[in-house]
Amino acid sequence: MALRQEGDLESAVKLAREDYKESPNQWSSSALFWVLKDVATDAIEGGEIDTAAEVVSEMETLIKGMGATAPMAEESLASLRQSVVPHFGELNGLLTGYQTEKNPYHRRDQVRQTFDKVLSWHNSKEGLHKALHPRVAQVVSDFFESRNKFITIEEVRQALRIYLSLEIERPSALNSRILDQVLRVKSLFRERLDFIDFLTKWDPAKSLRPEDWQRSSGKGRKDRGPETPSLVDRALTVAIEELLDRRETKVPEMIYELFTGLESLYPDDRLVKLTQARLHLLEGERATALDEYQRVLMIYSEPRIWGELASLLSDDPALEAAALAKALKEETDDYEPYLLTVRLHYAKLLIDRGDYDKALRELRIIAQIAGERGRKLPQSYEKMLEMIPEGTVEDKENKAHYILDARPAEAYVYRSLAATPMIVMDVIALRLKEPMRQVVPMLKLSSPEGRVLLTNPTEMGLPEGDLRGKLFDVKFIEPEDSHAIVVHMEPSESDPRDLFPLRVAYITGYSQGMHAFHLIDSESKHHYLPGEEEDFMIGDFVNFILLYDTIRKPTPKRPAQQRALLLAPHRIDPEEALTDFPLVPARVISTDESRVTIETDEGITGTFSQSLAPIELSEGDLCTLRGFVFRKRDRFTGEQRSYFVTLSVEPLPADQL
Repeated sequence: MALRQEGDLESAVKLAREDYKESPNQWSSSALFWVLKDVATDAIEGGEIDTAAEVVSEMETLIKGMGATAPMAEESLASLRQSVVPHFGELNGLLTGYQTEKNPYHRRDQVRQTFDKVLSWHNSKEGLHKALHPRVAQVVSDFFESRNKFITIEEVRQALRIYLSLEIERPSALNSRILDQVLRVKSLFRERLDFIDFLTKWDPAKSLRPEDWQRSSGKGRKDRGPETPSLVDRALTVAIEELLDRRETKVPEMIYELFTGLESLYPDDRLVKLTQARLHLLEGERATALDEYQRVLMIYSEPRIWGELASLLSDDPALEAAALAKALKEETDDYEPYLLTVRLHYAKLLIDRGDYDKALRELRIIAQIAGERGRKLPQSYEKMLEMIPEGTVEDKENKAHYILDARPAEAYVYRSLAATPMIVMDVIALRLKEPMRQVVPMLKLSSPEGRVLLTNPTEMGLPEGDLRGKLFDVKFIEPEDSHAIVVHMEPSESDPRDLFPLRVAYITGYSQGMHAFHLIDSESKHHYLPGEEEDFMIGDFVNFILLYDTIRKPTPKRPAQQRALLLAPHRIDPEEALTDFPLVPARVISTDESRVTIETDEGITGTFSQSLAPIELSEGDLCTLRGFVFRKRDRFTGEQRSYFVTLSVEPLPADQL
């Protein structure tokens, strides 16, 4: 401080630098910073701008370690920058302008104007001064954000060219944010953007923060769901898929480093297992990769994985075609880059087996997408067209033959899964979120243990018609992030009545308006059985499979709302049916010439014909009844009345006398 006050800045700088080098703390940082400020001020006054710029750059490295005096130092440094850094004041004003703009449309225009200004400075002979780099990186990030999905590929290249020329803090939140934005841009331009090249220059080893490795999951009611992939997860997945699409055999070292890091954090994760299988595929370890892909498909069913599996099944053309058909069947985005290779190879296999109409359909789709996206058709396209006989009419039902062709691949991959017998309890219409909120029929399946699954009958290759009450052997997988998925089902040879518990009921009437029989079962519960009037007769005993479908889930204020479903009804012998109705002790309270009135232990009364009893009953006698409680609500008063309907009468057993 004394040397500085005496004006001996050279000695003061030398002493401050030695002190900072020996002990870098907030005191030595502050001492060196303020001495350098005087040096920079003198250089500016003497017209030595280059010298001042070098001193300012050194001062910027000291601010972080200055502690409580850092804000004051930043203000002082800002005034120096405007004197030594070209465009600093202008850029600062533009940034402040659009960051404080409230109107989103005006803000978007201002961000674009600021980016254009930065681009012109970058392309000039002088380029961008190092002191501008942090603010320019912010402009690039804001430009990506404001342009969003309307950005062009040329604008992306311009922005990345500027960004990759900058020297900014690494790692940092801004740096990670730009990687996230490039990943979103990659989903727009796909194969037109070289993500591997960008990631290499971005340098994950120096740029990744601990937060970039962490996954998150929603905790609130609306956010409850699968775990959100980390930034590293997404970058690694996109990079490896790009290598697979290019058919690369050399894997960059950074890919292995990212994979090793993820594997140490999430050793049993499905994405880690999939990445491991993909690396073995890229490395040419086909046998290992084949085993790993099959294990992955047990917990993670994505269309692209089937396309990658197909490349490992080239020894069996039928199985290879089935895996390709499975990928085409499951994929909802026809513009995915990997589908070009899948369709071409599938078309070649279809030609080889003589399915020219189906192959022509695939080639037409390839040509249509190439025309829409402005792509060149692959060289093999024309060669395959020449192999198709003239006059061939293309098959329009490609979705249907995907379903049929995919079945061998499904059977191969899921051969080790145990089949679960499940009955079709109902058919519902479900509105899908994708694609285009389409409404599709869905089968609701139930196992004997009460497990309920949904599946699309068309995708399972099932015939049209009413399948309710039919039994199937079902194979399903349970991914980590979603509900169980039915992957294979076929008609079962077993009788569902042997697997599901049966309920016995008595038919009391028929409703022509509802086209259904009214039944009361052995637990005195009322049901309606849809059917035609001639199917059964009033007074018949039937048994059926009784399942309950939850219409509305329970809440703290309201119980679950359920609907009874009666499946596979059969008429049964009355003597067999009566054994399912419980024994009810009762006392005779009165008799007349042919009728007996009784009262059960619960206080429910009823009458029956004296002819039902094996012996003549008198008032006060005890007896045992089989029957049910019939409940009826008065349509005028709303009062509910109950009376006992007797189906058979026996003397009370001796141990109850």
